Amino acid sequence: MGGESRVTVVTDLFERIAATGEVTEGDLRSAYDRFEQGQLTDAQLERVHRAWVRGDAPAALDAAGDD
Repeated sequence: MGGESRVTVVTDLFERIAATGEVTEGDLRSAYDRFEQGQLTDAQLERVHRAWVRGDAPAALDAAGDD
C-alpha cells in the first residue's frame, strides 16, 4: 500500500448530542465554532444552546422544533 496513511474522522456534534443527551461547555463552544464555519444552521445552534441551558439535551432538541 502506498500513499497517505491517515484517516479523517468527522463526528456530527449535533447528532451526538441528540443521541447521548449530554451537552458540555466544550460541546457548546464547538457548536458555536461550527456555526461560524457554516457547519450548523441557526436552528441547530439554537437547539444545542437550549439543551445546554436546560441540562436536558434530548427533550430540548426534540421540543425546539415545536416553537
